[in-house]
Amino acid sequence: GVASTATVSIVTIGGKSTTVLLVGGGDANFYALNALTGAIIWKRLLGPAMGSFLWSSPAVSQGSVYEGLSSQLDCPLIQGQFFQINAATGVIQNTFNVVPTGCTGGSVWGSPTLDVAAGTLYFASGNPGSCSQTEPYAPALVELSLSNLTLISSWQVPKSQQIPDSD
Repeated sequence: GVASTATVSIVTIGGKSTTVLLVGGGDANFYALNALTGAIIWKRLLGPAMGSFLWSSPAVSQGSVYEGLSSQLDCPLIQGQFFQINAATGVIQNTFNVVPTGCTGGSVWGSPTLDVAAGTLYFASGNPGSCSQTEPYAPALVELSLSNLTLISSWQVPKSQQIPDSD
């Protein structure tokens, strides 16, 4: 099912302006639907089908869609990620791994906030998981470049204030 709010945007597809409904599904697929007919324009699997969920509502800017990846209620806990997707084609343009590859945690439960004038986006991440490396972006507020999802800044909840399942 769908747990987030869909976003409607005008997207140029094949040279034609198309009203597109963009939404994450409970099957870990992100969908672009024709807003007038409901037909699937494209869909993109963003995480492991088992255990992944797209709770985040998408944001759109300059031909890209921004979407976070989370676990399905920590069952199992997966690696949180944030994606920049081409709105017309569904091609993943950039990915930000909230925790290191091979680690779990850092789910993105909420929707991003875009500052188009500054060229940045902000999101909050969830609790860390099991990892032999530090996880400085979980739980945290993270600022990324809108153009390529490179890290600009972050603020992590102080360790003394973190609780189990702190997101």
